[in-house]
Amino acid sequence: MIDLQTSGRSTGYFHLAGQKCWSGIARNGLYRHDNPYRDAMHSIARQRDQLARLGVPESGILDLDWLKKTKLEIDGPYAVLVPGAAPHRPAKRWPVRHYAELGRYLRAQGLTIVVAGTKVEQPLAAEIVMQVPDALDLTGKTDLLALGGVFARAALAVGNDTGPMHLAALTGCPSLVLFSAESNPRLTAPNGVRPGQIRILAVNDLRHLDVSRVAACLNWGH
Repeated sequence: MIDLQTSGRSTGYFHLAGQKCWSGIARNGLYRHDNPYRDAMHSIARQRDQLARLGVPESGILDLDWLKKTKLEIDGPYAVLVPGAAPHRPAKRWPVRHYAELGRYLRAQGLTIVVAGTKVEQPLAAEIVMQVPDALDLTGKTDLLALGGVFARAALAVGNDTGPMHLAALTGCPSLVLFSAESNPRLTAPNGVRPGQIRILAVNDLRHLDVSRVAACLNWGH
């Protein structure tokens, strides 16, 4: 088994699995990832190092242009908002009312607003749609491939430190990712496919991050 996590759950999984042939941080695993610098490495670099020690070759940059051909079509240039994040870590979420205000701003710039996320995040999308009535709510309505296609064709994406923003980065979508003190962008920020594609805005408390400051970061020339 290969466990690429760093949380305390990993050791629990190791014991539950009941096998020694294990790669990860569990101390008694046969292939423990014991790089002394692992906790200071970016997550992607750390995972690559762990896999390299197992003899897994580097795969290089993925070509995801084919995602642009997925069936879900959205009229006109559009921006994707990702207002959700791990429910048990609310400090990672920029307040949804701010996303709604940002949606109004982007709509005034001529962009259609698309809200992405899981079914659990539909109440967040509903609050945004109340402020931007013609916004497209896709929460709970896309699988991974369809969501990748949405990001691949988007003019830009704005979201919290959460999984979909990593997918947006891999598709080449210009993305602004919002971080609080809850996580460290030096270790977990999405990696894009070209210089300048990913922008990070990190503040101690996202509740105090003003919409105007976020809007000022969105100058990709859409």
